[in-house]
Amino acid sequence: MTVVVFSDLDDTLFHTKRKCLDLSEHKDATALSSGEVGAYSSPQQQALISLFNDSIIIPVTGRRTDSLNRVLMDFSSYKIASHGAIVINHQNKLDPTWRLILGKEEPQWRNRMDQLKQQLELDVERLDIEVRVRIVNDQGYACYVCVKGDPLYLKLLINKTDKESTEGFTVHANDRNLAFLPPYASKRRAVDFLKCLFKNENNRHITFFGFGDSLSDAGFMSICDFQIIPSNSQIAEVLR
Repeated sequence: MTVVVFSDLDDTLFHTKRKCLDLSEHKDATALSSGEVGAYSSPQQQALISLFNDSIIIPVTGRRTDSLNRVLMDFSSYKIASHGAIVINHQNKLDPTWRLILGKEEPQWRNRMDQLKQQLELDVERLDIEVRVRIVNDQGYACYVCVKGDPLYLKLLINKTDKESTEGFTVHANDRNLAFLPPYASKRRAVDFLKCLFKNENNRHITFFGFGDSLSDAGFMSICDFQIIPSNSQIAEVLR
């Protein structure tokens, strides 16, 4: 039997130092570009990972490829980055079939993202709030519009931004991060794409697990056979 785990990373398999009250028995999980430790996995998170040591673990993350490459775990199969906009193959290259999808869809949304970024910057100035707005590029493609700042500022920005400028985008907010995602930046779509590849390449029965903490993970987790969520998470809060 083959077991494939599609797992979110931040706040699922590890936490940033800011969220770790006690680092005893924690393990280094990521490195920053400076070489310093960027995040840690708790004993409980380490135990979860160890349960699936013999499984294929595929990261499904909002991180860009360069940031994903600094995660201190050995991902030997496919990888999903930039909120699902990027699918990396076994050779650590952009999957050729996925490249064709991006080549068709990304040009239709690049200008829309530029326009949305400009609108958000005007709204930020008008509202007099301190947040950072940028377009996240990965593997040469515009993947999504990212806004970082205080959660209260992000909520205000969502409510005050013209809905016409965000039409067609999926809006995802979690803690200090806000993302406006075009249709090809979809964790669920990327996971579904890889599920089909695994089924076509493997004659054995495959069981799929989905790990995640945020509402943006719920979509891809719902198409897995089993779902696992941290008790202290955005999804768990909604379920309470």
